[in-house]
Amino acid sequence: MRGAAKDAGPDDENRTRLPWWKKTLFAFAVLFGCLASLEASLWLFGVETLLVKEDPYVGFADTLPLFVPRRDADGRLWMTTAENKLAWFNDQRFPRHKTPGTRRVFCLGGSTTYGHPYDDSTSFAAWMRELLPAAAPDTTWEVINAGGISYASYRVAVVMQELAAYEPDLFVVYTGNNEFLEQRTYGELRRLPPIVLRVSAALAHTRIFSAARRLVDRPSSSGEARDLLAAEVDAVLDHTVGPASYQRNDAQRQRILEHFEFNLARMAMLARDCGAELVLVVPAVNLRDCSPFKSDTASGLATEEIDSQQGRLQLVDRLQQQGRLEEALAVAEQAAAVDPRHAGTQFRIGQLLLALERPARASIAFQRAADEDVCTLRIPSDFQQAVRRAAVAQRVTLVDFDQRLKNQTLVRLGHNIPGDESFLDHVHLTIHGYRSLAAVILEQLAGQRLFTIGELDASDIQAATERIESRIDRRQHAVAERNLAKVLGWAGKHHQAGRLALQALQTLPEDPESLVIAGAYVRNQGDLLRGSEYLRRAVQQMPDYAEARLLYGAMLVDAERWDEARDQFQALVQLRSDDAAAWRMVGAILVRQQQPAEAQRYLLRSLQLADEAETRFQLALALQQLDQIQQAIEQLQQVLVQNPRDDQARRLLQKLGDASDPPTCQTPPTTGGNAPPMVTPFTLHAMPPNTTSFH
Repeated sequence: MRGAAKDAGPDDENRTRLPWWKKTLFAFAVLFGCLASLEASLWLFGVETLLVKEDPYVGFADTLPLFVPRRDADGRLWMTTAENKLAWFNDQRFPRHKTPGTRRVFCLGGSTTYGHPYDDSTSFAAWMRELLPAAAPDTTWEVINAGGISYASYRVAVVMQELAAYEPDLFVVYTGNNEFLEQRTYGELRRLPPIVLRVSAALAHTRIFSAARRLVDRPSSSGEARDLLAAEVDAVLDHTVGPASYQRNDAQRQRILEHFEFNLARMAMLARDCGAELVLVVPAVNLRDCSPFKSDTASGLATEEIDSQQGRLQLVDRLQQQGRLEEALAVAEQAAAVDPRHAGTQFRIGQLLLALERPARASIAFQRAADEDVCTLRIPSDFQQAVRRAAVAQRVTLVDFDQRLKNQTLVRLGHNIPGDESFLDHVHLTIHGYRSLAAVILEQLAGQRLFTIGELDASDIQAATERIESRIDRRQHAVAERNLAKVLGWAGKHHQAGRLALQALQTLPEDPESLVIAGAYVRNQGDLLRGSEYLRRAVQQMPDYAEARLLYGAMLVDAERWDEARDQFQALVQLRSDDAAAWRMVGAILVRQQQPAEAQRYLLRSLQLADEAETRFQLALALQQLDQIQQAIEQLQQVLVQNPRDDQARRLLQKLGDASDPPTCQTPPTTGGNAPPMVTPFTLHAMPPNTTSFH
């Protein structure tokens, strides 16, 4: 019996032994069950994920609430936009507690959500406010515009974190254009491998990891790796004249993209945690009628090749102006072969291909131009793709407005390249463009059956249009268009600036700033008479407006109206006594009028302010008229030291019989008349009062 038991032992042991893979699977199942139980327990105890509580990429020096409580005369509690936020946000209000049957919608994002260049009254939130009662008449709708001017996704997420406490039913997020607006370095995160950042971001979705991080980390440790941003936007463009400070940095761009994707995931988590639905909108941009803000030449090109590239682009522009489009395209493609990432080259190729009726290739070139724009004020295509990926990964509703607008453009214009028919500038929509965006959002919501929303018909849209347009303050909108024109002019977008200024003049016919921008624009279009009239009216309306007198004086010089031009520049000297160019222009006009002694006084003062070759050349002309030949020769010699390629100075020097050996110059001689040359190198550099309104 004892032997039988002994013989049976090994068989029993073999029958009970499990394969290694089953043991491993069982261990993982037990571990997963324990972790799930712990995660659920932490949820019951109210532990929040790091994804909800903080951004590992950036922190904020302070956070100020967007909405503050106020009671009305009846004692009802309302949430209203805090006064210290009104520079960035629309003035909004809503009841602290929803009434039964009410659906509350928060629209978030940057200045496009805000409704720029106007305000909430014509924003897509306002259109939703008008259209939702027609699409869902049995529901009471509250649509609050929480779009902040210049707000990037990391600031939008902070706003959403606050709004999650106010009983939201739906968040609509339109973000992606402002991701490059503020300076960020990402601190210690730059030294971490990308896989570590991705794993950390994924673990941040869990409460276990979040609780462990809070237990292990010192209070300041999370902040050491993060940039500490100001409570409100501090845009790079507010510290520069134009987009000059932007430089290409592919590694930084990748970090910004990863941060953007993190913020989209964070918003989805915030919405889920408060029981609200989330709609992510893919922003659309002006591809066809917005040239790049800044193009950088490829690194590594020799100086001679850079000069050759500039020559090619100048040739492209000349050929295009002459209507020789095929030749211009061939030269542009040669330039692109040398430097395919030059945004300006790609934009020219797009324009030429579209003019040659090759829209498919033109669309690719225009998109490439936007993506390679070094001053990234339009959402790049890979960031648009990130919005699409986030919607799928987070299982939230996607509104692909970019694709829808391209489809609408195809129907209207025969190509899918959006431009000024939908946009006022690089990203901000026309009033009807905002209407189109709202309609697309409601259409998608109806298709998803997230809410009981029906389809809109043409009469519903027309009725909403009449209501919104009846409430438009035309003067206020004209001022907004004028302000946008100023910013576009500052950014070098003179065509768009001029068009908006002309539009503003329809309501504000004597607005000096609109007159100046419009005057410069129509003058560049070849209408010198009309341009002069606009500028004359600007000076008449505002005699102390220096830029108006500067441009008007330059235009009078073009028209050879010397006395009037001199009066404008003399007035400019009184307004800006340290403006060397103004002193030089008075002197140059006096030289032209054969008044050399008076001219000399102005030119010497200009040289005291700025030692420029053009001023010395004009001084040489005045000295020649005074028969002070040796002094004139000395001035011309100095001109050639400063600018060896100045052929006019060289010819005059030879005419005066200089016995010295002037610097050699291989530049071929140019033809010129007997009259002293007039040069008016004027460029407006007026910084708008608030460049962040651009975004």
